[in-house]
Amino acid sequence: MNADCEPSRAESVSGLERSRLPSAIIIVFLLTCMLAFANRLGAQVAPNWLNAMVVGIGFAAAVASVAPVLPWSNALVAAGMAVGAGGLAEAASAAVGFPFASREFKPVNGPMVFGLVPWWLPMAWGILALSARGTARLVLYRTREHHFNGYRVIGLAAALAGGASLSLEIFATRSAQLWERGGMSAGSHATLLLLHLLIQIGLTPMLIDKFPGRRPANFLPLWVWGAAVLILGAGIVEAAVIR
Repeated sequence: MNADCEPSRAESVSGLERSRLPSAIIIVFLLTCMLAFANRLGAQVAPNWLNAMVVGIGFAAAVASVAPVLPWSNALVAAGMAVGAGGLAEAASAAVGFPFASREFKPVNGPMVFGLVPWWLPMAWGILALSARGTARLVLYRTREHHFNGYRVIGLAAALAGGASLSLEIFATRSAQLWERGGMSAGSHATLLLLHLLIQIGLTPMLIDKFPGRRPANFLPLWVWGAAVLILGAGIVEAAVIR
């Protein structure tokens, strides 16, 4: 076995120490998601502050989920880029109906950024972008030596983020009643997926792991992405079956 490809004991200890804070943040996020999930099942939990907690802690968890393999600065810059790109697209859609169909946001969303989009919506783009990227890397971990692995990670991450984003659309319009939309065409859906792909391409310089062969698989992004999808899925099922 090639010793150059195996982490030393010191590196393993360092990696363990690096993962403690991210793991703690993600545990808090999962506990918050459990409260949100109970709320979706009818428990008497205050939805306004709870929803704000899910998004705020979820954003911190998404950043933390990639921190064990990347510098915190890289994770924060990547998250900011995703928030900025998604926020600009959402603001443009709210203002002129492009690249997505226009929406009528409900007061339950809370404060609006520049009077155009809810404060939490751009952050949701950051959550999905980072957690999907880490999840894609985990799924393809065993074949990471593939010549086109980088392209495969980008494509899978865009598909995961785009799928979750479409689920958010269904959740927001049919379950949580967060907004009403004039109707998204097939072209709008395709544009949404394309934007997620472009974001993943743009984030690549910040999210490249310089030593992929020397680190164990990172499961933290999967927990973040899975928890987000579970909450959205529960709301969709509730809207389809219960209501």
